[in-house]
Amino acid sequence: MTYDLISSTENGFIQYDVAFSSETKEYTIRRQNVGERWLQYDRLVFASRFFEVLDEIKVRNVSIAPPFERNILISDGELASYVIEDRRTYVIRGNEWQEVTNHDLPIEGYVITSCAKGETDAMSSGCENLVEYLFDARKN
Repeated sequence: MTYDLISSTENGFIQYDVAFSSETKEYTIRRQNVGERWLQYDRLVFASRFFEVLDEIKVRNVSIAPPFERNILISDGELASYVIEDRRTYVIRGNEWQEVTNHDLPIEGYVITSCAKGETDAMSSGCENLVEYLFDARKN
């Protein structure tokens, strides 16, 4: 698992790159001062809310079943207008998921993409069984 967090201080913004190794059960955290301005901060989800949603949905529930070796969750944590038609998409509301139809679009929310990869697939290569989940979503 890898993720980035941004925090604000009186001297500007700090970006944290966090990586968790399932083999060693250890976190590696890199901290970097990104300066006084972080223009995207007003569209980012708070880390506490993001992890609350992950806890609510029980990450294993959005994992892709075998024969795939790895399940990847991707989110940039940025509020986005979502208009992708004909894709498996769900809105997360607490412990419940509601399927999004083309009629529901456009919709705004924070997106978590779940997809499956084989053991030898590179991170940058395409995913199979792509499903997208939106939280704190509202009709745009």
